[in-house]
Amino acid sequence: MDGASWWKIYWKIVMPLCKPVTVSASLLVFIFSWESFMWPLIVTQSKEYKVLQVAMGDFVTEHATF
Repeated sequence: MDGASWWKIYWKIVMPLCKPVTVSASLLVFIFSWESFMWPLIVTQSKEYKVLQVAMGDFVTEHATF
């Protein structure tokens, strides 16, 4: 791209090439986060052993007003 600034090269060439990597990384982060919520939710029964994500989820559902 003759005459294009560095910013235009970045947005027109580099960013479209980075989209698949960004989507894949986002999906992996979501899956790992989901696993760190679901497994403790299933395994722990008492409140003293719950991890923060599960405790916050319980708090939100317990004190929600619909």
